[in-house]
Amino acid sequence: MNHGMWVRFKRGKHTGDLAQVVDIDQITSGVAGIKFLPRIDLTPKEKRKDKLTGKSLGASVRPPARPFQIDEIRKIYGRGAARQGGSTGSVIFDNDEYIDGFCYKDFKINFLQTEDIKPTLEEISKFQGSETNPSKINLSAIMDANRTTTASGLVPGDRVEVHEGEQTGLYGLVETVTTEIVAIKAEGGDIHGQTIEVPARAVRKRFEVGEHVTVINGKNAETSGMVVEVQGDVVTLMSDQGEREVSQSKE
Repeated sequence: MNHGMWVRFKRGKHTGDLAQVVDIDQITSGVAGIKFLPRIDLTPKEKRKDKLTGKSLGASVRPPARPFQIDEIRKIYGRGAARQGGSTGSVIFDNDEYIDGFCYKDFKINFLQTEDIKPTLEEISKFQGSETNPSKINLSAIMDANRTTTASGLVPGDRVEVHEGEQTGLYGLVETVTTEIVAIKAEGGDIHGQTIEVPARAVRKRFEVGEHVTVINGKNAETSGMVVEVQGDVVTLMSDQGEREVSQSKE
């Protein structure tokens, strides 16, 4: 588990909701700090009634996920229900901490789904809670957070594409790798399923929606985020650090 990665709740009132890891200091104890949009009941139980029958709906209604608003909370639960926290800009309500509309809380890792998380662009945009700020980053400066894009970092099963030479545009799965040659099982087109050997220098990692990537050089070095869109020669990712959308076409 890494700082900035996306997770989802496995159970509870937030089941299925998207969250982001913000603290891994307690990871060895099986605990991670996460950031998520809260589901706070803004309709007091005694006022929750069916519009048609007038009968109480009880406590089974799942509140919508929305940014924390201290004025709303104080209006419903009283001014003393929410107080300033120890951190600048934080608010404490019902023993939970809120900053900029998000709830920051520690959870047992087994309470969270950490694999196969593929948030949609709309979902991430809502989670970020702010207007995106486009910034250009050269695709050659992006790498997979867990391996380099050079041939020495590729392993069988990696999804790659050919970006120069006669086979430009070819993509597929790596079958074998040597210092100078990469064998790729092609996907799509007339050669689908065939194994094609290409120079290692012409191969790079193919980015997929949902992958977590990191910029390794240039003015935006060390910027990391989730790939949210791939269109032709343009990859768009949602930055972890600046909560912004970044994209760049090939040079």
